[in-house]
Amino acid sequence: MTMKPSVLLVIRAMRNDVGPGLKEDALTDLILLEGGGLSAHGFRFLRLSGGFVVFATQPQDRSKWYRQKGWPCAEKEAVARAIARKYALEISEPPDVSGPSGEPHHHLEFHRHENTIIEAHPKYLKILLPDLPVIAEDTLLEDLAALYKPTEQ
Repeated sequence: MTMKPSVLLVIRAMRNDVGPGLKEDALTDLILLEGGGLSAHGFRFLRLSGGFVVFATQPQDRSKWYRQKGWPCAEKEAVARAIARKYALEISEPPDVSGPSGEPHHHLEFHRHENTIIEAHPKYLKILLPDLPVIAEDTLLEDLAALYKPTEQ
């Protein structure tokens, strides 16, 4: 049985194939043209930006993503802690810009040595894409998809 390569591996391979002469915006266009709408586990490739791969997520019920005062709900935090343990990352919950209520919402960031590796927000997912992986990427999108499953709250 042949396994399909991960979306991250496909994007990295395309980036390596064209070399450093193509800026991220043009490379994004090329990936979208040749990649045929790369997606996996509910995430759809949007673009490369600042060394990160940016994915659109499936629509989220924000009232179930957050608890009071805009912090991620306990279920999302538990899933995030499990992912952080698996990949030996630390978690933080920095605020987004304040919304109409004046209360900021907080997204989840996974980092190592103050370098952000993953940023999980209800509307998008960003994953650092260095030349060589800094964490195992084989099941990363599958594991992160658990954050975007509907919660019970």
